[in-house]
Amino acid sequence: MTYTLRTTAKRWGIKLCASSTTILLLAFALNVYLYFDSSNAEERPWWVIGGLILYPTLMVANILPLLRNEIVIDDQSISGRIDKDRFGLRWREVIAIWDSTTQGRHCLNIGLRDGGITIPLKFFDEKLLRELIRLHVEPEVFEKDAIKRLPGYPLPNPENERVIAQAANESLRVGAKFVKGLGWFCLLLFLLLAVWSWIDGEVKVSLFLLIFVALGAYLILATGSAEMNQDSITYITPIGVYRIGWDEVTEIEIDLNGGNLVFIGQNKRLSLLRPHYWTGEDKEQMWRLFVAQVETRGIEVRETTKPLWRLNKNTKIKSQNQ
Repeated sequence: MTYTLRTTAKRWGIKLCASSTTILLLAFALNVYLYFDSSNAEERPWWVIGGLILYPTLMVANILPLLRNEIVIDDQSISGRIDKDRFGLRWREVIAIWDSTTQGRHCLNIGLRDGGITIPLKFFDEKLLRELIRLHVEPEVFEKDAIKRLPGYPLPNPENERVIAQAANESLRVGAKFVKGLGWFCLLLFLLLAVWSWIDGEVKVSLFLLIFVALGAYLILATGSAEMNQDSITYITPIGVYRIGWDEVTEIEIDLNGGNLVFIGQNKRLSLLRPHYWTGEDKEQMWRLFVAQVETRGIEVRETTKPLWRLNKNTKIKSQNQ
């Protein structure tokens, strides 16, 4: 029997509702509505037609990768395509199956003697995928130590040890210019529209726009720079400095849509933007340090919907005004 898995409805919903393209287009649509609601511009139909053309064009480009995703499983093999990458292997060649975090995504790895594949789990029904795989492989490939049977498996990983040792003498730092810039854009744009609406006598509209002003202010105040070294992770924002030690971290949560990264310890929590939004010269080096620490310490990385709403807990070491 052959099974075909495609992008889940949940992932489609997240992509359509939370992508930056959708958010910016909704903001644009609101601006257009407010403008024409307070004027009698004869060009109104052209603005509407232009929006109807622009929106589908940008959305198709944004969701095209989801249309490509496919996994085909039969009695002999597993094959498919994820974005631009095609893959295929036979079940009898599988040596080990294990979880990992690759490029900030929770993945399932299927290892062979001469290679393997990595499947980002966020795109598919994870429970069904695991059940189907278990039906076609030997139980021992899921054992925790199965990965050690792969040719050339390093224990410990000398490269990870080198990266961590190097971090003992330096502190890597990244920023998030795009997110902070987006915050300033929202604050200034919607503040201007709010004032304009107030002058036009549209008090209710002006008060509504203040919600977006507050959102921009939140992005500015909550977004800062992250520092990482051999011993700890530090997040520096305009309203405070937060820190958690690597030896305190028991698990890490990653947002499904690539927003936040949350380090969790015993009654502690540190939330910062995930690597996709990092900027600065230390970006790549800091990501290598992150991966090295996770792999060396065996920290569990889980992809959930919670990180977007997680707040820092018991990790604040000082206020910026102190």
